[in-house]
Amino acid sequence: MRSTGPHTHVHVLVTNGELIPTLCKLLLFGLHPFFHPDNVFSSREVGKHACFAEVARRFGSARRIIALGDSKEEEGAARTANFDFVRVSGPADVRAVLDMLAA
Repeated sequence: MRSTGPHTHVHVLVTNGELIPTLCKLLLFGLHPFFHPDNVFSSREVGKHACFAEVARRFGSARRIIALGDSKEEEGAARTANFDFVRVSGPADVRAVLDMLAA
């Protein structure tokens, strides 16, 4: 978790990949400070809907949850879980989300 003034952000990663290679990629690309290993989920066996439901259960409805993704499956799972969804197709999309969070 990272505290930024009155807001607390929890970064959660849901991937279709396997957990160990995903954790290695986070280390390799220097993203490990942003994702606690307990907050990395694999949808490989259970699907995105089940992972998003677990995220909603763990972090509660009191938080705003924004799902970033590039597929219809992720968008559908986000809508089912009542998460905001932002389609990401490049770095500019991620920057737009960061700007939205800062506002």
